[in-house]
Amino acid sequence: MRHMHKGIEVDKQFWNKIIENDYALPEGHNVTNLTQELLSHLGSTDPELRDDIAYMVLINWINDDILTTGQLHEMIEPLKANLKIGIGEVEGDSVFLRTFSALILGEIVDKDNNKPFLEKEEVLDIFERALAYLAQERDLRGYVPEKGWAHALAHTADLLLALARSEHTGSEQLERILRAISSKLMGVDDLIFVADEDERLVSTVIEILNRNLLTLDTLSQWLDVIANMDGGGHRQKFFKESAARTRQNLKTFVRSLHYRLVISKTPVPLADELIPKLRETSKAFTSWV
Repeated sequence: MRHMHKGIEVDKQFWNKIIENDYALPEGHNVTNLTQELLSHLGSTDPELRDDIAYMVLINWINDDILTTGQLHEMIEPLKANLKIGIGEVEGDSVFLRTFSALILGEIVDKDNNKPFLEKEEVLDIFERALAYLAQERDLRGYVPEKGWAHALAHTADLLLALARSEHTGSEQLERILRAISSKLMGVDDLIFVADEDERLVSTVIEILNRNLLTLDTLSQWLDVIANMDGGGHRQKFFKESAARTRQNLKTFVRSLHYRLVISKTPVPLADELIPKLRETSKAFTSWV
């Protein structure tokens, strides 16, 4: 069945046959041209076309080496540029292009993590773009009715997780990721995250801890900033709805991180020291409990 997307006719049946054939490249077709078509659909408001077709085909072609390292290199600049398109808009459709571009960038970085092909400068430039995007993105909706997942915070967390794994990032970059996460959570007062954004952010933090490059003092200072935002007094934030939303997001994040460290089946560096510190941090939000 053919569908129209922004004036472009899309043959979903063609793409679904590729998916049914384990994402194999069909004979007689040019992978470069097909990839450009897929990239153009990352901003679609049709969740089947965006999520099930464009995103899934791209990540499988990346992981299965159907796309060469040269072709992946060529994708990076347009994807980074996409992070700026419509930035600052709230509840607009441009968010889909930004967030799914972030996801694909994360897949490319993870590909490099497993089979290096990027230069350090390339990875660090993606890192800078990712942090800038996290700071600037204002459309933080999770699931959008009829249009599917926007999920900017979760998708950016996935990109940051891939960057946290990279051999090209060190203690400076890992600490900056932590600060960027806490700054974002402390700066959001217009919504409460309800789509497991905290879990995706915590996965990034766990990856940072597993690198074992940050000191306990650095991590403790980071948690102190969260506990003492605006001088502490989180109980008083109930009296202002916007502040209460920020408090709830921070509390959920801290508790999720604590829980993940407690239940981890594999030892996480500094977990034994961080668990009581996280309990102490939680008291900033529930000192009367």
